[in-house]
Amino acid sequence: MKLSTRFFARPPEEVAPDLIGRRMFRRLGRRLYEVEIVETGAYRGTARRSGEGVSYASGIIYVHVGQRGYRTLAIGTEKKGEPSVVTIRHALCRSGFEGPNELIDGPGKLTNALEIDRELDGQPINGNELWVEGDTIIPSLVEYISPNEAKMASNCLGYYRLKI
Repeated sequence: MKLSTRFFARPPEEVAPDLIGRRMFRRLGRRLYEVEIVETGAYRGTARRSGEGVSYASGIIYVHVGQRGYRTLAIGTEKKGEPSVVTIRHALCRSGFEGPNELIDGPGKLTNALEIDRELDGQPINGNELWVEGDTIIPSLVEYISPNEAKMASNCLGYYRLKI
């Protein structure tokens, strides 16, 4: 069952670890891609994109394009107007790919592999083209990486990843 908007209507540091182990699906025409989320990031106070009045809302997709042109998939959390998101950073290929179980290691590689672009920007994450479903894994299998341990943006609350 697809995750509801209500699932995302919580602080990003609660949503981010709860996404670990869940499956994300991307429909492109007749093809269906499936990945398992293995690393996420939690952000609060996300800056508005230049020239745009972004109205953040829980369960809404935001496709951020960075300085080098790399795209990052972010999903709004908390309530409308709160600048908080979770990002999907790494995933394991599960179906629809040539190399199942291959790690997609990086937000830009993930958006490229799933052909996630600005056309999805502003759409709900539980739509027909991109959605998340399934159960989270046991919390003890999720590792927290503090912003003090790694180079992260100033508004990053930390990364969460599957312990290996």
